[in-house]
Amino acid sequence: PALDRAKAKIQYLLNSDPTLPRATPSDTELYRALKESSYNLADETQLGVRYDINGNKTIDNSTPTTPFENREDITTAWKFPVDTDNNGKFDTWTIYGIYFRNPINTNTARNPLDARTPPYTATS
Repeated sequence: PALDRAKAKIQYLLNSDPTLPRATPSDTELYRALKESSYNLADETQLGVRYDINGNKTIDNSTPTTPFENREDITTAWKFPVDTDNNGKFDTWTIYGIYFRNPINTNTARNPLDARTPPYTATS
């Protein structure tokens, strides 16, 4: 179910979201759209994911003007309740996220807020 939800959000984002430019949107534009409440399904709660990228032992507060690639927090993760034993009561959560950010420096290791694999170029 989490993969289906993520896939549906990505398909809507890339094919139907009227707030995005029709040209290839930037990571910042994709993030701006995905963090909107319209991407929360009825039974979901949007989550914040944080990671100390610069190693200063604190999560730097992002502002609306903080570039996406410099943020130490993102809100493109969600959780929804699940009934794992079919007794009609929710007893756990499924958590999933959509990660698409490229690392700031391609010579450094990826951090938990970055996409797992960079996008392929047209020549790859």
